[in-house]
Amino acid sequence: MNKYQKNPSGSWWGRFGKIAFGGNSPEAVKSIRKTAFGIVIPLACIIAMIELGVHTGKKFIDKRFKDDDNRNTGDDENPQSPSPIDEEKAAKERDKEVKNHICEILGLFNPAQPHPTSLNSKREDGSDTYKPLPLVGTLFKRGDRAVVVSPPGIGKSIFCWQTGIAISEGRCVEYLPQDSDHSVPQKVYIYDGELDDDDVKQRYGRRKYSDNLVRYPASKFRTVFYLLKHIYDITVGLDGDATFILDNLYAIMPTMTSEETRTFLDGLDSIQRKALDKGYRITIIIVTHSQKDVNGIPRMKDVAGSAHISRFAKSELSLAALPGDNNQVALITNKKRYSNKKDAFIIELQDTDYLHFKFVKKVSNSEIDNLFKCWVQGDDSADEGTRSDVENDDLTQRMQELRDQNLSDREIGKRTGVSAPTVRNKIGSNGKGHHNGGRGAHKHFNKP
Repeated sequence: MNKYQKNPSGSWWGRFGKIAFGGNSPEAVKSIRKTAFGIVIPLACIIAMIELGVHTGKKFIDKRFKDDDNRNTGDDENPQSPSPIDEEKAAKERDKEVKNHICEILGLFNPAQPHPTSLNSKREDGSDTYKPLPLVGTLFKRGDRAVVVSPPGIGKSIFCWQTGIAISEGRCVEYLPQDSDHSVPQKVYIYDGELDDDDVKQRYGRRKYSDNLVRYPASKFRTVFYLLKHIYDITVGLDGDATFILDNLYAIMPTMTSEETRTFLDGLDSIQRKALDKGYRITIIIVTHSQKDVNGIPRMKDVAGSAHISRFAKSELSLAALPGDNNQVALITNKKRYSNKKDAFIIELQDTDYLHFKFVKKVSNSEIDNLFKCWVQGDDSADEGTRSDVENDDLTQRMQELRDQNLSDREIGKRTGVSAPTVRNKIGSNGKGHHNGGRGAHKHFNKP
């Protein structure tokens, strides 16, 4: 029976069956203790155990699912590593930061207004005559912007590396007459998107080079703005002239669009101007491919993005395989903004000391044009086929003779002036010296 009563002391107490509460009497105190030990404390213990079980179970489940995620991503050692989606998002944010930073420095999308100047402002009197400061003979001047173009496999990389080596050492280059002008030694930076380390060892492993020559191997950049920032950061620390060689433009930036090409070249122009304000000159040499099916001398119209590149370039040079000789190449000046003289040379591939071109003779542009014109159109004195067919037959025969000597694809290509893939296409491969097979050791590496 449930009842509420008031005890003599005035305190209230109640009873529900055997359970009583309230009041100050001994019976009330006894009832309260019984209630606490019989219900409240056990109930609190049960609740605490439930909470502990829930917390432990949650931690176990979380750990189990995280371990599964780590196993799926192959990242057991670093369970906190970001997902590919997070990494891509972070990379895009970084792209934006680099773009905004370098564009602000170079003024690419918000250029400053030009300031008017008088033609007389740079002249003390009317008798001054400015002569370009030579860098490499009459082909390159200090502060030049040059483009070197040829079809694949002719020797652009060899030509430009040779140029960079000579500039870094401050000497006349071998593909020009030995009395040609040259500059004092300067820093040369080669952004190499073409050659792997084995190629470099094969071509250049037999001699020492100046510390002025710096190579950036496997040069690949996410966007043109990363490359501009890299070049700009180098120029900031310079205290004299320097040359930058990009070999080649679309190997370094394979996805570069026409608009990005224009932006990139504008950035290079801005870098050169900023360096000139500090009193030194930056020379830019860009290597690029012409179309594979070009007949005769390659011109800038044969190059992807040629309109932007041609406007940027002060000098344009072409390399073309000389008809009838696998080791000789014609070097032709297509454009020279600072001179009316357009040079043409016959140069020959040499492998003494290091792989390079050697001067054979200087010729006129008209002689070169006539030579290639006759070759492309065919020679009436040929009894069978066109002369290009005869050349191909001779080339294949020469390759086969070298193959009979058990030479590698790469060595045959070097001796015949073509690439290793061309050798494989014409006569097959013996599995030596190409990227899909093992490379045999070159004899000059085996010297004690």
